[in-house]
Amino acid sequence: MASAFAVIASHRNGDDYPEALIIYLAVANLSGFILAIQIEKREREVYKKTLDLTAATRKLEASARASEEASAAKSHVLAAVSHDLRQPLTSMSLYMAALRESVSKDEPRVVRAIGQVDECVAAMSDNLSKLSNIAELQDRGEALPVETIDLLVLLRRLSSVYGGQADRKGVRLVVRLPEPGVLLAASDGARLWEILSNLVSNAIKFSGASRPGWVLVRATSLAEALRVTIRDNGVGIDPRFHRRVFDEYFQVGNPQRDREKGYGLGLSIVRETVSRLSGHRLCMRSGCGQGTRFDLFVPRAASDALPLPAAGPTLPAHLPAATDAAALHTTAGTIDRSNTLLGRYALLVEDDAATRQALTETMEGWGMLVEAVGSPDEALTAVRQAERFFDVVVSDFNLSGATDGVALVDAVRVEQGQRTPAIIVSGRLAAIDPGRLGKVDTRTMAKPLDPVQLRSELEACVAA
Repeated sequence: MASAFAVIASHRNGDDYPEALIIYLAVANLSGFILAIQIEKREREVYKKTLDLTAATRKLEASARASEEASAAKSHVLAAVSHDLRQPLTSMSLYMAALRESVSKDEPRVVRAIGQVDECVAAMSDNLSKLSNIAELQDRGEALPVETIDLLVLLRRLSSVYGGQADRKGVRLVVRLPEPGVLLAASDGARLWEILSNLVSNAIKFSGASRPGWVLVRATSLAEALRVTIRDNGVGIDPRFHRRVFDEYFQVGNPQRDREKGYGLGLSIVRETVSRLSGHRLCMRSGCGQGTRFDLFVPRAASDALPLPAAGPTLPAHLPAATDAAALHTTAGTIDRSNTLLGRYALLVEDDAATRQALTETMEGWGMLVEAVGSPDEALTAVRQAERFFDVVVSDFNLSGATDGVALVDAVRVEQGQRTPAIIVSGRLAAIDPGRLGKVDTRTMAKPLDPVQLRSELEACVAA
């Protein structure tokens, strides 16, 4: 319309170039028409791609939700399987100890079979502990709390715990210890120990295939972090497998799943733990025949922070020197006057009937008087009806109902009006709030229970 008015006006004014103006306006209108078509086409394409992007986003969100649900379900299954399998393993361990006592040394085949069963129970227990750790870490979304830790404590413990393993394998383990209070890290003591112990154990296991093996552990201070290095001269890892070695059950060079070479869970625990510790980072360098080097970067603690004792697995200081389980028990037909457990009154709280029966028979075999119950209500009833105070309480942590083992120990102490020694047992000790354990001041044991350690813990309780 505007173009037509322009042509008419030009003709009325006697313009000498109406044809040129008509051509110019026609081209301009044609260009505009083509441009409008192109813009509309692009808008349609953009709109279609927006719809496709929205659909893809929704699909990704649904896939992410499904993945999270599957991961959570896997974690719950791992935790449930770990807990449920520990109960029969505890019973098996206790009954095997009793069987070992009753078997004559003149029956070497039976003695050897019992030892092999014990090794199988220990291996399964270790595997369940690792599965439980993975499940707990994957189930925990938030970062782990940190404290101030002196790396000297952990490095000294590594040297003490793994020195024997390295000697047996013919590997030279060198742990360079820093000065006390110099390398203070902001980390979780128990989790940092899990990371370092897994890395050192792997390094010893795979070092020195065809040459004298060595493993070096040292900590150094960087500008804004501390670095803990674990190096070995082992077979190394092909670069193709650098990512996969952190997957659960993946092992390089162990397609037959040889149990002596482990289960392939150590590095997956390391990966999950590092991902839950704020500011922590792990780097790996390795090649075929070149050994492996791990560098763990840990945040530095404030210089004025006081070092706290590093949490983690420790050996009880009160373990007896004897390692023969039979030597720790009373011989049939005689009275062991040195038996500190003889006549001690114990309250046993365990909701699994088979485990409760096995524990009762084991503790009674040591001369103890055992009141065994299956629930917190039964335990408190037994306390109120008992003719004398209980000398010690042994309770599972996960009990039926709203009351757990820690709360039950506290309730028993209120009923008895004294701080009764107690032992909390659980298949997932790491999942228990350490603050609660610290307040009630109880001893802890992981399932499946080792009879020798159980007796040692009971002796320490009654001595206290």
